[in-house]
Amino acid sequence: MANYNVLTLSEPVTDFVATTSPETINVQCSLTEDAQRKKVWAVCKAGGVPAHPYDGVRVQMDILPGFPLSDLTVGDGKIAVPMADGSKQIRRILHKGNPDPGIYPESCNGVWTAPLVMPETRVWHNSDVNDYAASDINQYLNGDGLARYNSRFVAKINKVKIPYRPGSGTGKTVNSGENGLPVKEFLLSHYEVGLGSLSEAPIDGAKLDYFLFGTGDEAKAKRLGYVSGGVNMYTLRTPNAVSDWTKIRIVNTSGTGGCDPCTIVRGEYPVMILSFDLLLDFTPNADGSFNPIL
Repeated sequence: MANYNVLTLSEPVTDFVATTSPETINVQCSLTEDAQRKKVWAVCKAGGVPAHPYDGVRVQMDILPGFPLSDLTVGDGKIAVPMADGSKQIRRILHKGNPDPGIYPESCNGVWTAPLVMPETRVWHNSDVNDYAASDINQYLNGDGLARYNSRFVAKINKVKIPYRPGSGTGKTVNSGENGLPVKEFLLSHYEVGLGSLSEAPIDGAKLDYFLFGTGDEAKAKRLGYVSGGVNMYTLRTPNAVSDWTKIRIVNTSGTGGCDPCTIVRGEYPVMILSFDLLLDFTPNADGSFNPIL
């Protein structure tokens, strides 16, 4: 492999590191705020030190204003989503990647996020018919519900296809992969929150990494749903596919699973999948969350 020497130009830098491979030269450095608004060049020369700014190969360096969302860890990683009213919604990283390529299409290969606190309570559907695609909650989340967020952020939410049980009733056949339901926001499923195999629950997902580790009380605690006043029940997108047409799966205040009629008001944990390369501001907020750069 050739020996490369790198000379930085145009702006003073700190924390400068250059590494090479047979095909590439990777350069990293820190710049002052003022320097980030200007072009920075590197001069690379094999076998010697560049004697002047044009003694070698000149390369313009890419200056990124932030770091990618993929750098945040599952569970601890948090982002501050801008809302239409100027407030922020803090969201936790639940999963990074495709939970199961056998069930989810490539569109679901991203960073899964959900709010730390449920934004509101709603009915799943206005009649006791457990058809998720036609439900009020699905129509809301992908219609008026998106208007809750800053419009520039909405454009960053990936359009994905999620596995779901089509229609209503007690059937357990699931549409998955490219036959999944096109959405931008959606409810978690019975299997995604790690509630495990259940005869009443069609297999409409796979356990997310946030719920992957922990047993007993620890696992239950991860599934708890919070509102401003404490813990509350919340609905899942999974229908109850045994007894009748009227019920859907929920998470109780103990972190265990259950079922309820579609028309009962329960909390919601709307999930959205964002791109790995969504940039975040380097400076964290006081609560440890990071602001997306829009």
